[in-house]
Amino acid sequence: MGEESFPRFDGFAGGGRALKSHGEFEEAMTKVGEVGTRGSISEGGRSLSSREQHRRENPRKRVGEEGKAGSCVEGGRRLRLEGVAAKEGSRAWTKLRLSAENSASVTIAPEPQAIALCFSRHKLEAARASSLDLIMSSPLNLPLATAILFSLMLLPPALSGVSVTHLPGFTGPLPFQLETGYESMGNEEFFYYFVQSERNPREDPLIVWLTGGPDGCSALCGFLLEIGPLRFIIAEYNGSLPSLIYNPYSWSKVANIIFLDAPIGSGFSYSTCASDYELNDTVSSLQTCNFLIKWYESHPDFLSNPLYIAGDSYAGKLVPLVTHAIVTGELSPLFSNLKGYIIGNPITDKLFDSKSRVPFSHGMAIISDELYKEIKENCAEEEDYDHPNPQNLLCYGALSEFKKFCSEIYDKYILEPKCPPPFMQKSIVTTKRSLGEELYKDILLPSQAPDMKCRTQYAQYLLDYWTNNSATREALHIKKLKSKTFLCSGDHDLVAPFRGTHAWIRSLNFSIVDDWRSWHVHDQVAGYTRKFKDDLTFATVKNAGHTAATYQPENCLAMFERWISHESL
Repeated sequence: MGEESFPRFDGFAGGGRALKSHGEFEEAMTKVGEVGTRGSISEGGRSLSSREQHRRENPRKRVGEEGKAGSCVEGGRRLRLEGVAAKEGSRAWTKLRLSAENSASVTIAPEPQAIALCFSRHKLEAARASSLDLIMSSPLNLPLATAILFSLMLLPPALSGVSVTHLPGFTGPLPFQLETGYESMGNEEFFYYFVQSERNPREDPLIVWLTGGPDGCSALCGFLLEIGPLRFIIAEYNGSLPSLIYNPYSWSKVANIIFLDAPIGSGFSYSTCASDYELNDTVSSLQTCNFLIKWYESHPDFLSNPLYIAGDSYAGKLVPLVTHAIVTGELSPLFSNLKGYIIGNPITDKLFDSKSRVPFSHGMAIISDELYKEIKENCAEEEDYDHPNPQNLLCYGALSEFKKFCSEIYDKYILEPKCPPPFMQKSIVTTKRSLGEELYKDILLPSQAPDMKCRTQYAQYLLDYWTNNSATREALHIKKLKSKTFLCSGDHDLVAPFRGTHAWIRSLNFSIVDDWRSWHVHDQVAGYTRKFKDDLTFATVKNAGHTAATYQPENCLAMFERWISHESL
């Protein structure tokens, strides 16, 4: 596919964005027909552990990689790509304007059903009987090639990964539709697990699930330990392959779920460039947005499904940033079906998370009344209980005593025994995670009033109040997002206590529309809930720890299904 065979052009929309350069267009064209095949991930008694194995078991050649451009390659031989001539004036396609080499303007509007596509390595299907060979020897054949690229979006969903029918440790075929694959973005390769809804995949919501951090966790945590369709059989390990069983309380019962290995360095996601591993929360959230754009290109049928960004633990920082990036960026039309976000046991802000552990521990009889009173009296000026000022000796000593008590219990679920961690605490990949100064201003929390002598800081303090006033936002025509928000917390979690999450919500000064009450499963109290204005719901999950669905899967599924169905908990 020589460069001389292409005309120059001004740019055209491709998968929700504009391809600005000739090089980008050529790269995009080479991916026509690269949609993969179905096969078993455990074929030959081994599982896929890397992108290279993934490709070896699913060989896919690029159009034009061998032979002439416009052909598909299968088993080393060229197949003929057939179709019919594009028809000018069709209403089915938006007209594309391209500037040819002779500066003449060429306008095309091909019939989408008149294009034949190589959409798998097994067969070549023609949409209509009439056909002709596509020879890219002339620049004037570019319009038809462009039409082929765009017609991919009008076909039934073509899987960019591979269909997985079996997994090691699970007996028999999987009782759900699973796809795994990579989405490439420059040097970055993002791995995902996509589970289709077991109820109605064409209409049920699409959930993008981000696991905690801050250095990132494999998506398998969500897939196998929390809300996914499989779980391990808990038995004494004897050196053999652990066994898996079906999870009857998977959220895939009522929703499509993408479990994403993000950020780069998590799970099977990787980059060939070392600098891509130097991350912060802002960069990580944009990576997720870019992944979604690529994923939708190969799964266009899911564009119409209601979309929710979701996660737990450290995702309490990332999920709102991803949502914010989507609704405020230029890509918002592509995500027009974004309905809201979901966060479980969220890490939010140290001002709330670290301070809430003290009253939580006191209420759970972990610390004495005397120690609780000592901390309240001596640490009133401390904002971060995790890193108190060592010069405040009384506070520092009291918090050291508090940390000693907490170190004796399992903070993620205080009812379970404390055990040594089964993995290395130190991350292999060192990442920098912090909310940038500009994004921190978007949080609706006015800073503590500084001294009037600090003119710059005091001006920022006033700006916080002014900007977040509803009248100011209305006057500035600030866009309002009509989205639902759901936050839940296990009531025995000391890592991100429910008291801290609730205090964080209350700091937003949202009025209460449905006051504190219990919610039930099988006529038993499953937790407590409160609903705020702007469709924000908070719920506790009774007898659950950090990542509540791990401990109460049935109740969490009931809670989730009611919420996405717009029902009362």
